[in-house]
Amino acid sequence: MSGTEQNARPCSDPDCDKKGNLRCAGCKRVWYCSRDCQKLHWKKNHKKDCKFYQEQDKKEAEGLDQEEAMVLHHREFQRIIKEYKLDKPKTAEKLSAFLSDPSHDNGQVTPEMMNKEFGLEEGDAKTFLAWIHIGVQYKTENLDGTKEKLKNIGLA
Repeated sequence: MSGTEQNARPCSDPDCDKKGNLRCAGCKRVWYCSRDCQKLHWKKNHKKDCKFYQEQDKKEAEGLDQEEAMVLHHREFQRIIKEYKLDKPKTAEKLSAFLSDPSHDNGQVTPEMMNKEFGLEEGDAKTFLAWIHIGVQYKTENLDGTKEKLKNIGLA
């Protein structure tokens, strides 16, 4: 496998299962296997997303307030789910089991583990896991019984 093939990322067009090395020159957040997939994805929805990402990068450079940061982080989480096809039923089921597996060291899943199991790049894995942590924290603090259940299995 060549270095180029090794570094290939899943195509961002949700209807494509290939990998590629073509990166959006505008937002630099999505990857494609071909110009055809890039054109199709642009027409479907990336045109507005690309502009949004570029605006958010500019705001981030200037400093975001907490609410804007959460919106940006959530959009990144959604991009990661689409890009790595984590919403496909079999993959989602495998991901759910993987994240809730108590045999992980101290119940923790690392970016390296996400890379090995699902092919997520380190930065994407960190963003994904941070958002999962936010969700678990919210559930623990706001939904009845969750904190007690987590204590019972040694995670709180």
